[in-house]
Amino acid sequence: MRNDAWSLMIILSTQNLATPIINAMYIVKLLLPVILIFYTTSAEKREVEISQSKISREKYSTDFKSEATSRQIFSDALLSEKTLEKLSDRLRVNPAKIWSLKHRFKSGQDLGINESKLSKFIDYPNSERLVGKLYKVLKGESVELTVIGGSNSGGAGVQEDEPGGAQGIFPLVITDWWAKEITPLTGSELELTLVSIGGTSSDFYQYCHHGYVENNPDLVILESSVNDLHVRTQFRNVNRSLALEQLTRQLLSYPSQPALIYVNLYHGDYHRSGCKNLDDYGQRALSRAYKITSVRWRDLVCPLTVGNVREPPTGLDVLCRDEDHVNLLGHAQVSLMLINMIRKALLQIITNREKVRHSSLAQALPKPVYIKTADKIISNPHCWTTITPNYQNKIKNNLDIKVVENKLFVYWPLIRMGYRCDPPRVCRTDAYSGWVGSTVGATLIVSFTVPRVAPDTRSVVFATRTCSYCGKAKVWIDNDFENGRIVDAKIAMAQTSVNVIALRVNPGVHTLTISVLEPANVTVAGVMLGPPDGPY
Repeated sequence: MRNDAWSLMIILSTQNLATPIINAMYIVKLLLPVILIFYTTSAEKREVEISQSKISREKYSTDFKSEATSRQIFSDALLSEKTLEKLSDRLRVNPAKIWSLKHRFKSGQDLGINESKLSKFIDYPNSERLVGKLYKVLKGESVELTVIGGSNSGGAGVQEDEPGGAQGIFPLVITDWWAKEITPLTGSELELTLVSIGGTSSDFYQYCHHGYVENNPDLVILESSVNDLHVRTQFRNVNRSLALEQLTRQLLSYPSQPALIYVNLYHGDYHRSGCKNLDDYGQRALSRAYKITSVRWRDLVCPLTVGNVREPPTGLDVLCRDEDHVNLLGHAQVSLMLINMIRKALLQIITNREKVRHSSLAQALPKPVYIKTADKIISNPHCWTTITPNYQNKIKNNLDIKVVENKLFVYWPLIRMGYRCDPPRVCRTDAYSGWVGSTVGATLIVSFTVPRVAPDTRSVVFATRTCSYCGKAKVWIDNDFENGRIVDAKIAMAQTSVNVIALRVNPGVHTLTISVLEPANVTVAGVMLGPPDGPY
């Protein structure tokens, strides 16, 4: 373009038409580089001034953000020595002085426990995976925490008893403490995914965990020792911890290689009769075999006494008014056990950071403890369900179903679990929806597809919600009425009931028929695919 302009000026000059113009453009051509240098320098200066002004307006309260920017280039770089020293000092501060429960519990004495003895009730507090995941804090990286459990971890009982609702449950207390003590110094946040569904055990989660758990969890807390204790209507002779083992193996196999933590509570029904929980039925053996960190709160508040009998100490009330769920005191005790474990682990990591830096998270899974054969291990489950830990979020199902025929079933869009709770109180969010049949002969037929991927055949599983006013239904696959299963949903406690309907179902499109047998509610809440001969 510029060469074309000079050519035009030469033509004009030969015709004596534009000598003044040529002189002016010649001067501009000589001055143009100087003008460009001046403009660029001025622009850069203005940009620096604007940037400095922005920094002065948004002055950081701590120095971790500038460090975080540098670490984006060198992802393995740690926080500065000065920051790590400050973090060590903060980790030595008693959490009860700053946590969200300080208005009620300011010390171990307020909690009715001896803090110096808490560590003896935690197995594998420094597991390789736990240490490896907490090492992220030293790099200023956030940690993804997922809590999978039942109504206790969602706030049942506490929601009704406390003025603030469920804000004092242990997952929220831990994240609050982390946000106050760790995040301001390091930039590391504890990002919580709460997967708590009332009356739901590992029998369900072993098929459907992928629909709730984020892709890259670092820490997974399993609060399953209450709901996994239930007696199955099928496979009564199978160890009660088998489903937890199935779930444990799958979670340990996630690409992010998360660290698992068992939190062991107990149901109020057993408060005066041995404080039974899943540890008495095989969970402790799983912790040992897989080296899973286990927080044995039950053993803390209900210790063994003379004669090898468990009795809760007099005057230590850890149950809500409903006498079923753990109250605020119990949640505070669990919170302190977990927080102290994290504090001690981080202090050791800071001291031994060079050794931890070169450690590996990769661990081969041990031989199964309760799963009888390799072909019963769940490796690629498929799940369609309407049961959710948070009715505000969409469920990520990996199995689709379609209604083929509907006779007298009605779709209920939302059934909240627990008692009514309204904002601004912190409320439970677990809920379910689904097709509900309540008259004899009501029939629902749905279709689904067994994928053509390994394993070649699948077991088909049906899930419903139980209640005191629920009824029975016969459920069968395709036209196999004779081998259908009677599903009884009438149980006093509201639970997620899981029933294996058929084994070795071939790939392709199939139907599942649900037919109500008595005038009471039966809810279609889940269809799942498992290993060919079932997981039990």
